[in-house]
Amino acid sequence: MKAKELTADDFGPGQIANFWSKVVLRPNGCMEFTGSERVKGYGCVEMKGRTSRSHRRALAHRAAYAMTWGTCPSDMKLLHSCDNPSCVNPVHLTPGTQAENVADMMRKGRANMGSMKKLTSAQVKDIKARYQPRVVTATALASEFGVTQSCIREILNGRNWKNT
Repeated sequence: MKAKELTADDFGPGQIANFWSKVVLRPNGCMEFTGSERVKGYGCVEMKGRTSRSHRRALAHRAAYAMTWGTCPSDMKLLHSCDNPSCVNPVHLTPGTQAENVADMMRKGRANMGSMKKLTSAQVKDIKARYQPRVVTATALASEFGVTQSCIREILNGRNWKNT
């Protein structure tokens, strides 16, 4: 779901009351959204549409931020200080760039590095040097290095390990 700029005006009074009725305060200060959930534990809510029959969706933590502080800009991520994706406590949410979000994940040891964790830069250079379509295939390299074919393709297409 692509982030959209949200404002408190995107939610009607009934939607706001309904939203907060689905929030449970935990002893650690997290306010967990118990409504509709998307992958990775992030809540999802309906917003007012342009017409009575149209609706838009937003991530619950972004909605809570907009309802509380007035706006949630589309060009910013919201970093959870509590690292709880279902938490919608506006005090636990801080706007930041994608780079700041990644740095926060790395600092806290939450980043899933996939192939970047399994392979060394020397191995990646070897993969790039040895690959030859129909001779030394992505399938063969994946088997040899213990990674998936898509991992090898991402390396060869420059989506991973760009600077190696």
